[in-house]
Amino acid sequence: MSDDAGDTQRSDAEEIAPAPRRRRGWLRLLLYLVIFLSGGIVGTGTTLMIIRKSALFAVHHPGEMPGIIADRMERALDLDDEQKRQILDILHERQEALQDIRRQSQPLVEEQLDLLEEQVAAVLDPEQQENWRSRIEHIRRTWIPVPPPQRRP
Repeated sequence: MSDDAGDTQRSDAEEIAPAPRRRRGWLRLLLYLVIFLSGGIVGTGTTLMIIRKSALFAVHHPGEMPGIIADRMERALDLDDEQKRQILDILHERQEALQDIRRQSQPLVEEQLDLLEEQVAAVLDPEQQENWRSRIEHIRRTWIPVPPPQRRP
């Protein structure tokens, strides 16, 4: 009888034991994928913000760019002091020439932007025109700063 009682106890314990849990590997994989994609989105957004900030700095502070470029060239090319000085002089000279070209072409650019603003506004209702003019003004202030003053010789 003791054997039957032991068998009964064993079989009761086997019946009470929970069934093995199904693995949820797909859920773990989905979680990893979401985390990976979130990191990619945050990294991409941060990179784009840094690039935009750098581009705007170059647009609004063109006079500082020769020094920044020379510093980068010094590190990348292992320039000596004399080479850096000569390159900096060349960069300043070319920067001034580019600014002269910009001063000459700026009125043409502004004229085209004025035409663009007026032609698009003609298609819009008054509320849309106000929004459009605000947007185009923001674009002009952000990406097309006033030309630099002529450098005195």
